[in-house]
Amino acid sequence: MRLKAKDIAEALKVSPATVSLALNDRPGVNAETKKRILEYTEQMQELQKEERRSARDMNKGTLLMLHYVKHGVILERS
Repeated sequence: MRLKAKDIAEALKVSPATVSLALNDRPGVNAETKKRILEYTEQMQELQKEERRSARDMNKGTLLMLHYVKHGVILERS
């Protein structure tokens, strides 16, 4: 799942425009607000990376075997 400006804005109680300005390094955003937004996005990205890693590790060792069956006969893959 990707981070969206709308979701960041809701979490930090700022407008989506403020989030956009801060992430694109535009003027017009208070330095403290910009710092909060950038720290939040970094934390959320790290959390998403950890979730992906744990999901990938959980799937290690899984083996899927497929048998092609046609009219009750297992077919060989060529």
